[in-house]
Amino acid sequence: MKQFGDVQKRAEKIFLHMIKRFGMRLTKQNTFCYESSYAEKNSKWSFAFLPNKKLFSLLYKLQVSYTFQSVLNMYLGEPLTWDFRRKSWKAKHHHCQILQYLNCQSELRDLMKQVDFEQVQIMQKGNEITIKMTPFPGIYIFMLIPSIQYFIHLRDDEIKTILKIGKSLEEAFGKLSADRKKKCIIVSQSGVSDSAS
Repeated sequence: MKQFGDVQKRAEKIFLHMIKRFGMRLTKQNTFCYESSYAEKNSKWSFAFLPNKKLFSLLYKLQVSYTFQSVLNMYLGEPLTWDFRRKSWKAKHHHCQILQYLNCQSELRDLMKQVDFEQVQIMQKGNEITIKMTPFPGIYIFMLIPSIQYFIHLRDDEIKTILKIGKSLEEAFGKLSADRKKKCIIVSQSGVSDSAS
């Protein structure tokens, strides 16, 4: 619909202004998708403004993703989702060790409670772990009937918390990997001493 043309331009301006507040150098992938352009240790931030067009309305949702490399020799069989009612991570079909471990990370769980999210998912592709966060703040809505538009502002403290969540998750996977290595070393040393005796 032609009347949405100006709305899309306005949405692009809102999106750019919002993601610049995250304080990182960004590279444009397309109109509504940007990625961090500096090279960290195999990690990156991605920002998308996802459109949902209906007959008389157009809605854009902010999605913030953080991807990092995991050396953990364990794999998620399916995405983990944040359960807003139970304030914990859940999986649809099974309970893996990673799920149990993340639900014991009080710092990460406390951070999750500080932002009003619509959806948060953790997924894995090869050795890459990605957390995708869709907060309610950051939504832009335009309606033709009645003729209204509004933007739900993303506060500075919510931006800081979203950034902390990504790093906290990466740290949690790092700790789990280190713990598993320690256990392997202990088991290995125990086997050597037993055989020697």
